[in-house]
Amino acid sequence: MTTPANPTTPARPRPKAARKPGRRRVGAEWMPRQHGAWAMLFLPYLVGVTLLAQGSGVPAFAWPLLPAWLFGYFAFNALTLWLKSGRKPLYLRPALTYGAVSGVLGGLTLALAPHLLGWALAFAPLLGVGLWRAAHRDDASLLARGSAVVAACLLTAVMTTGGPLDALRLPLTARPTLATLALWAYFLGTLLYVKTMIRERGEAAYLTLSVGAHAALFALALWGALTGVVPAAFPAFFLLTTVRAAVMPRLEGWRGRRVTPKQVGLTEFGISFLLLFLLGWA
Repeated sequence: MTTPANPTTPARPRPKAARKPGRRRVGAEWMPRQHGAWAMLFLPYLVGVTLLAQGSGVPAFAWPLLPAWLFGYFAFNALTLWLKSGRKPLYLRPALTYGAVSGVLGGLTLALAPHLLGWALAFAPLLGVGLWRAAHRDDASLLARGSAVVAACLLTAVMTTGGPLDALRLPLTARPTLATLALWAYFLGTLLYVKTMIRERGEAAYLTLSVGAHAALFALALWGALTGVVPAAFPAFFLLTTVRAAVMPRLEGWRGRRVTPKQVGLTEFGISFLLLFLLGWA
């Protein structure tokens, strides 16, 4: 016969089921959190490959160049975090690891195309600006981000011209020149636009700056098309980006829902592919 439980004795709590360990998230020092940077990393390379394929063919150096470029960006990201954090050891290991991998792949690229070494003179000051601002914890400023944009878009010229002096000698109507200028215009404008959607959300002065800059780029593209300098599709593209810059920041108030960074990013991926088509086949 069982003894009845004493009503004054508190019931023992049932043991909780052990939680299954979730996936450990990779730290920002190993995988950059700037998701908007992916289009900026890949689009200039894809434009360069497209232009080369339509010319004499894609040279061998283009294949190790892409991973060297990506690992170089990972190293730069970790290095900026290291400087921004006051030189915490956490960020030094990925910076050195990615830097070593990028160095090996970069060496292979230079072995296949030694003339590319001359571009170091163009990239060094641009990267230096980003590191300098990171050391002052100002890596999100227009100066820091703008220098990164200029450096990223130079990759098209790196791939399609012999060197910096050769690129400067090309006429304005040359496809590598037009492609590089168009990439600069799009990504520098997008830099302003994205700030109105995230960091400078609701700032009327910043919105005016963004829309004004986009309108100026559209006017410049329209002038170029009317004078025969650029294809007729250019002003249509920059009109699209101007409308996007003016409408998207106001969309929240109209529909009563916040536009998420993911939605902003997906929109830019679509526009980036449109620009790739424009520069490659228009």
